[in-house]
Amino acid sequence: MFSSDKISNICNSLTNNYCTPIKNSIALLADTGCTSHYLTDTTNLPSHKTPLLQVQLPNGKYMHSNNATTLPFPELSQQSRKAHIFPELKSANLLSIGQLCNDGCTATFTKNTMTITKNDSIILSGNRNHNNGMWYVPLPQNHPCETANVVTKLHPTSELIKFLHAAAFSPSPSTWIKAIKAGFFSTWPNLTAEHVTKYLPKSIPTAMGHMDQERKNLRSTKILLHETFETYPICKRTNDVYTHILQNHIYTDQTGRFPVQSSAVAPPNLGRAQAPYSVLSFCLLGKK
Repeated sequence: MFSSDKISNICNSLTNNYCTPIKNSIALLADTGCTSHYLTDTTNLPSHKTPLLQVQLPNGKYMHSNNATTLPFPELSQQSRKAHIFPELKSANLLSIGQLCNDGCTATFTKNTMTITKNDSIILSGNRNHNNGMWYVPLPQNHPCETANVVTKLHPTSELIKFLHAAAFSPSPSTWIKAIKAGFFSTWPNLTAEHVTKYLPKSIPTAMGHMDQERKNLRSTKILLHETFETYPICKRTNDVYTHILQNHIYTDQTGRFPVQSSAVAPPNLGRAQAPYSVLSFCLLGKK
């Protein structure tokens, strides 16, 4: 049997391994009035189905459990490590001192620490919480809480070049490379002309910012299908011919039918006064 001073010295020497709570660890409250180990559903320990267990609380109510787990204390027997999970339990995870003593363990409580010994060896120890006066034993977390299901290769340089190109308002690669070589981007991290040449992809903002070509078909001479023009049957007059006798010769210049009406006015005193259509003609008739 260890004396209280020896136990205190041993616990102080094992503070880093046992007594100091681990960050984000789950603690077990050492309970001398609990008949078995009772845990909440937040321990993330592997569990299995068991027959329904009913436990009466101090207020007379009951809570139920049909899941059990095993505490990760390999120094204890399998029976003394068995614990029941109660979803209705919210206050704390209860470590039954009675269940440990049934396995041949000895529990020693001091002002600041507590230890569980078996066969003259300390297998568990914990610290006292002076706020509520209870002793707590940290629960080892040997199982992984998170796993990586997908591992992908990252290309930080290519992503950096794309980001810096967008930060520079997406200039053309040739202009950007000239500016980099001239030293205008010397303070930008890991930005070199070689990296731009190797990693910079085709950029849509760059292409849209350099659309200096004129749109097609702005002044096209092609007749569109939806345009319609006024047509005239052959039996109707389409042209006006003006004649004038001069030196016994006749000169004519008939342009043919025009598709649209013109605002031209017929020349005065040269025959017919009507000229409703665009006609460029002048006839010279000689005397017979």
